[in-house]
Amino acid sequence: MTQSNRPFRIITLAALSLLVLAPFTVEAAGTITRLNVTPSPATVGTTVMIWVSGTGVCGELELDFDDGTAKAKLGGAFNLNTQHTYTQAGTFTLKANAKSDCQGQAQASHVVSQGGQITGLTVPPSASPNSQVPITVQGTGTCGSLELVFGDGSKATLPQATFPVNTQHPYTTTGSKTLKATAGTQCQGQAQATLQVKSLITDLCAKTDCGTLFCLTPQIKEFMFFMSGIPSSSVAMPGGIVVIKGCGFGSTAGTIRLVGSAPAFKLDAVSNQKQIIEWKDGLVSWELPMVTGVVDQPAMLQIKTHNNKESNEFPVNFKATQDIKQLPASHVQVSCSDESDHDSCNNVFHSDSSPFCSAPFVSGGGGTFSGYHWTCVGSSNGTDSFSASLKKENGWRFDHAALDDLSGSVFQTVTMSGFQSGSTSTNVSLKWNNAHVSYVLYSVKVSIVGPKGVPHK
Repeated sequence: MTQSNRPFRIITLAALSLLVLAPFTVEAAGTITRLNVTPSPATVGTTVMIWVSGTGVCGELELDFDDGTAKAKLGGAFNLNTQHTYTQAGTFTLKANAKSDCQGQAQASHVVSQGGQITGLTVPPSASPNSQVPITVQGTGTCGSLELVFGDGSKATLPQATFPVNTQHPYTTTGSKTLKATAGTQCQGQAQATLQVKSLITDLCAKTDCGTLFCLTPQIKEFMFFMSGIPSSSVAMPGGIVVIKGCGFGSTAGTIRLVGSAPAFKLDAVSNQKQIIEWKDGLVSWELPMVTGVVDQPAMLQIKTHNNKESNEFPVNFKATQDIKQLPASHVQVSCSDESDHDSCNNVFHSDSSPFCSAPFVSGGGGTFSGYHWTCVGSSNGTDSFSASLKKENGWRFDHAALDDLSGSVFQTVTMSGFQSGSTSTNVSLKWNNAHVSYVLYSVKVSIVGPKGVPHK
């Protein structure tokens, strides 16, 4: 028997006890519990946020988007998130499956539509030549683009058309015009409407004496205003037709002037030859230009003849072209609740939790006001608020407030109160509740309406 040359080592009882009693830990694998997609449903081309919720730490999980694209690999402490853009319409079943040092699975259904749907086309029954005719395309959702054929040989392509779509078109010739709206990209459907373009002066003179009346000086006796074929005897607006009945205007065109009385943003519109539709001794018509930068105001209408004779001043109420726009986020005062572990209002982030509770920064989007509240443990609730005011003398007022709730699941709720349409100031409260470990995310878009070209502050 051959004797080994290896040295004999003696392990003492003390050393053995250290080996036996040395502490060791085994980290538990994470568990997948839920899968959420936001926003859902969505349209083709919209980037969605996908959240995989769970407990613990997951070594690796695989996320299947169900659209034939490569699966995503995610890992780390829950909750995990990624983004994805669907390029085709359909109903997709997303699946999160555990791979290594992880267990469980979750799935969610996500509907992607082609986008907008055209449902109708509206125009006035009649209009006069050279006037701006309002055109409205009705529908649902947002089209990537749509084509509008005006029926006079011209057409236009409107990109990113969110319904209802409002536009204008001038017609230089009379007759029947058939307009058509057809779907472009990310859009479906079509619609058409018929418009009669005819001289309003001809119709008016058929009912009213437009002949020559003897006057020593030009005199305005009656006023009529037509907007899209609809008459008014008290209000004038940009883009409509001003019809003046009187005498002594002469047979050669002079000028027409409409002067307002507002202390600021005052109206002063003077006709040019292109805007004169017809000039007779007893009847004159003028297409009021699309003036902007003026407010609603009382005004005086006056005619100056070709021989520089001025008529009397005739009182008219002028109504400015209205503009609708979104109130910028920089124009609101914010009060943000800090009742959750991570809070953000209008993308100003605040955290009062431990470094072991991390939350991804999520933007509230392009709204006037947004809120984001992440809860790591248990539940939380609070109230955010924002206020704003408009310059009353500039004619602006609040029109509409739309709340878009983008929260993680049905366990989170947001309610809005306090908005007053038609007012010049507003104070809005948003009460939120997070009853489960996740996040509250919302965005509020506030629209205001007022005179085009006039500042709202």
